[in-house]
Amino acid sequence: MIYPTVVWIVLDHYMLAAAAAAGATDTAGPALERFEGVGLSQAMYVIPVLNLTLTLCMFAAARSVPRDVEKVRNWMRDAATGPARPAAAK
Repeated sequence: MIYPTVVWIVLDHYMLAAAAAAGATDTAGPALERFEGVGLSQAMYVIPVLNLTLTLCMFAAARSVPRDVEKVRNWMRDAATGPARPAAAK
C-alpha cells in the first residue's frame, strides 16, 4: 500500500518543518501533536499526484496487455507443436 506510506512520510516532513518554523525544540510525540494538522493538510496535496501516477501506470499496462497475450499464445503454440524429433530406432 503505497498511498498511506507516502502520505505518512510527507506528513512527517511537513509536521517537522512546521515545528522547526515555530521554534519547537522537542521532537517527541506529544510536543509535535499541535503541528500534525499542518503536516496533514500539506500532505493531502500529494494524493492527486499519486493518483495521476497510478493512472498513467495502469494505462501503460493496459496498452501492453494485447502484445503480451499474443506472445504467450505464440509461445504456447510453438511449445505444443515442438521441434521435429527423429524416430526411435527399433
